Amino acid sequence: MDSDNGVEGQRIASSMSDHVQLLLDLNQKNLDGRMDGTPMSEHQVAILKRALAAGGRVSRADYEQASEGVVDCLHRNNLVKASCTAKDYDTENRRFDKYWNDRRMGRAPTIAETHGHFSFDYSDVDAATCLANNHEAMDVQEYKPPEWKPFG
Repeated sequence: MDSDNGVEGQRIASSMSDHVQLLLDLNQKNLDGRMDGTPMSEHQVAILKRALAAGGRVSRADYEQASEGVVDCLHRNNLVKASCTAKDYDTENRRFDKYWNDRRMGRAPTIAETHGHFSFDYSDVDAATCLANNHEAMDVQEYKPPEWKPFG
């Protein structure tokens, strides 16, 4: 397994600079309507451009401001209260990580097991899009709803 990106036998990009450029290119496709996705905020694009200029390195200040992208997206999709901040999201995320690690389950939680630990519905498609678009780890197992058997 390739430890750089978690994909077996493949690389997403040959360097961090290439990866940052890929993200900027994908965002431009979203803006142009060539892809169906939520474009990044101007703030996020500025962070990526600074990282590109710095050889693919993101400053600590920029890294900390990037959690804000998730919350901004959750706000735009009306998935959290207006009072929810990046700090609130980070607190929820850390609390859930501690809860899960303390259980020592040895596997990623299911989406159903995240229920009640976040101020938004982790299984909501728009929430998943916000997390993915902001490269927030979604270390959860696929949730499979119970099989529906209308005839018994």
